[in-house]
Order: sequence, then C-alpha cells, then structure tokens
Amino acid sequence: MHLGLTALFLAGLHFVSGAAVRLVGPGFRADLSGSGTGKELRRFRAGLLLGAASGSASSGLVQLVSLESRDPLWATLGINLGAALFPAVVALVMPLPGLFEASLVVAALTVPLRAGVSFNNYAQGKVLTGVALMMLALALAGLFPAPGAPAVAIARTASPVAGWVSGVILAALLRSSLGPFVLAISLFSQGWLTADVAAMGIAGAMLGVTATGFLAARELARGARRTAVHHLLYSLAATILALALWWVLPEFGDGLLRLALLPGAVHLMAVPVLAPLQGLIARVARRVVPDHPDEQEHPIHYLSPTLPESLDANLVLTRSALAAMAGRAYEMLLHVINVTQVEDGLQEATERLLELRAAVRLQEEQVSHVLTRSVQLPCSRAQAEQIHQQQRIAQELALIGDDCFKTMRLIDRSYRKQYRFHQESRDELFAFTAQILDFLKYISEFLEGNIDHPDWGVANQMEEAIDKVRDRLKKRSRNVLEKQDDADIRGELTFIDIIAHLEHVGDRCLGVAEAVRSRRG
Repeated sequence: MHLGLTALFLAGLHFVSGAAVRLVGPGFRADLSGSGTGKELRRFRAGLLLGAASGSASSGLVQLVSLESRDPLWATLGINLGAALFPAVVALVMPLPGLFEASLVVAALTVPLRAGVSFNNYAQGKVLTGVALMMLALALAGLFPAPGAPAVAIARTASPVAGWVSGVILAALLRSSLGPFVLAISLFSQGWLTADVAAMGIAGAMLGVTATGFLAARELARGARRTAVHHLLYSLAATILALALWWVLPEFGDGLLRLALLPGAVHLMAVPVLAPLQGLIARVARRVVPDHPDEQEHPIHYLSPTLPESLDANLVLTRSALAAMAGRAYEMLLHVINVTQVEDGLQEATERLLELRAAVRLQEEQVSHVLTRSVQLPCSRAQAEQIHQQQRIAQELALIGDDCFKTMRLIDRSYRKQYRFHQESRDELFAFTAQILDFLKYISEFLEGNIDHPDWGVANQMEEAIDKVRDRLKKRSRNVLEKQDDADIRGELTFIDIIAHLEHVGDRCLGVAEAVRSRRG
C-alpha cells in the first residue's frame, strides 16, 4: 500500500514538474548556454529555480544532459539544492490535520481549468492537479494503523546498509529521489522503519537517481555522457556528506524533522564543499569518458518518453542538430565563394561539398525522425509550435545545401567547358555571394544560441538587398547578350543560373527567420 501511495505521489509530482519545466525550462537553457562574467552564478540560479519549481532533480538532470554543458557543476548544485526544498515541505505537510479534505478542495479547483479549452490555463491546471494528487497520497499514508509488536521488532533489526541499497535501487527504478524519500518518511512515521534505516534510504536515493542521467546520455555525444558522469561524482560526494551529517552531527528535534532537513542540509553544504573541486571533477569525467579523435559523430537519438520531460530535452537535441546543419551549410557556401575566384582546388572543394551535402541530408532525416516521434507525445501548444518551427528550419537548411551543390556544379561546368562570363562577373559574383554568406551567418548565429532570435525586419532588409543585386546582375547579363556580338551565350546563361541558385539561399534564410517570427507571434 505504501508503494502504491508513493506511485500516486509521483504521478502528482510528474504533473507539477512537467508544467514547471515548460515554464522555467526555456530560461534555464538560455542561462546554461550563456557565457561571460557571472555565468556560474546565472547557472546556479537557473538550476535552483528549475529544481525548486519542478521538485525533481531528475527533470533538471535530463535537461542538463541534453544540453551537454562543458561545466555543469554550478547548474547541478542549483538543481539538487532547489529540488531538496520539496522533502522539507513534504515532511512538514504530512502530519497536518485536514490534509485529506484540503486535497479534495484543491482537486475541485482544477475542474474549471481542466475542463476549459484555453491553452492559457494549461499549466495552472496541471500544477493544481499534481498538488491535489500529492496531498491525497500524503493524507492516505497517515491513515495506516501503527504496526504490532512483531512488526516493530522486525523493523528494528533492519540493517542501515539494506536501507541504503534499497534507496539506490528504488531511485533508479522510479527515476526520482523524492519517491524513496516519501516512502522512507511514510514508513518511519508509522513505525515500520527506524530513523537510521530511513536516513540511509534517503542517502542512497541521492545516488540512485543518477541512473536517469545515464539512461538519457547512453547514446548521446561525449558531452552528454560526461555530464552524466559529472552528476554521478557529485551525487557520490553528496551521499558521503549525508552519511557524515547523520552519524556525526548531534541530534536535534525529532526523527521526522531530521529526515526532512537531511537532503536540504546535504545539498546546501555541497555548494561550498564541491564548488572548489569543479576542475578536479571535470578532469575525472574526461578521464572516464575520454576524447577519441576518430570517433564517429553520434546520430540524434530521441530520449525515451518514460524519462522525465523527455520532449523538452529532445527539442534541445534537435536544436543542436539544426545548429550543426547551419554550420555545414555555411561551410558549403564558403567553398562556393572561394571557387568563384580561383579554379585551383576545384576538385577538392567539390568533393568536400559532396560530403557536407550528404551530412546535411542525413541530419535532416534524423531531425525529421525525432520530431515526428516527438509530435506523437502529449505536448502543449508552445511545444507543438516549436516542433513545427524546427521541421521547417530543417527543410530550409537541407534546401540550402542543395542550392550550394547546384551552384558548385554550374561553376565546375563553366570551368570545364571554358565558358566566358562578362568582364565584371568575377567581382560581382564574389560580392553577391558575400552578401548571402552574411545572411546565412546571421541565421547560424541564432541557431547556435548566440542571439535570442533573428530580427525579422533586419532579415527582410537583407533579403531585399540581395534581390536588388540579383535583378541588377541578371539585367547586366541580358544587356551583354543583347549588345555584345562576341558574348558567350552559354556562359551568360550559366551566370544567370548561378545567380538564381545563390539567391535561393537568401530565400531559405528568410524562411528560417519567418518560421521563428510566426512562432513568436
């Protein structure tokens, strides 16, 4: 029965953490991706807010792993400290009278919100539903009768080591450290466990929850796996601190109060204790997950729907893949602009372009696969819009790769066939391609997270400038064909085709900006 009530409590926690991650998650990801002065404080604050709002270190851990942060310690400290506030609240609320009636009142408040069709009250309804389920589970846990003398005798012979192992296993299975905590204090308050066994179960849960990170990172890139190892080392140190606090520090208050304060005290102490060890922990993580220069790039693997807030984490992964696609498209256009000036290295540039185009196409297929699976999961309107946005961006980037490849083929043919363009063509082509290259760089900066969002007005101005140059260059080629008797007809027509394909790249960049603009609106 206690296990069943723990499951009911975790179901409520899932509602609360899901809504919290959707509200707080974007800010957390932005703060974690930022750089500059004060980045450690921003990451700690972002983790603290996410952990406190969701009440779950697992949800924050999945987000952290998917971001593949190079220095995740401060965010880890914040996430765990924020999540440790929940156990204290739970332990304080459990013995309160009238908790069962209060849970029904909260459940009644969710009816108009859950029955409404507006997306504006989606988060509020989820939070109230989760709170009602958690309160109901805690109220029912307090209704169990105290155990008889034989049960008490058996409980007092239980080993603290067994409690610690049970906490590790339960946290790994439940993917939550709060579940074993609720079970431990529930059994302790009813006399089924001694304080020492309950404390060791709570300490073991701090370590067992790291299995969630390894499940999320097992098929991801090295950065994600290192983040999981980083969290494991932190949790191992936190478990040692928990044992020291429980056995060394003098007793104060009753056992329930000590158990309630144990997770918060551990993670609060971990901030000054582990922060100076950031470099050492990072080196150990790099040693456990070493660099391999010849390692193949990992394809995108969507996280299992059973992991906490896997949808948001998957969208982070696809956002990173889109940034990589934009980087490859930018490199393709760089090769194009280079061969417009000199013929040397044309064959090598063409071969490299083929490799990049294949990589962009492969990533577009992977992103589409992940997003197709993601859209089948329950999602909010904002998440559905983000999925649609990323699908459109992936298609536009793949088309940019095709346009660059077609442009290179035309340039290659012009060299092989010895086509002759008009006298100013080389400088004009370089300047025109440079304009488009700047536009593509602007979009790439957005996808890499260096700017919050592309300004659609600026993007539209860049596209208009490209169109004006395109019209002027096409008009020049037509004048050459009409007025110069010695004009190379095939060469000028090829020049017009090259301009058209390059102009399409600008159109695709504007399409990315419009996709972002439509979601913001």
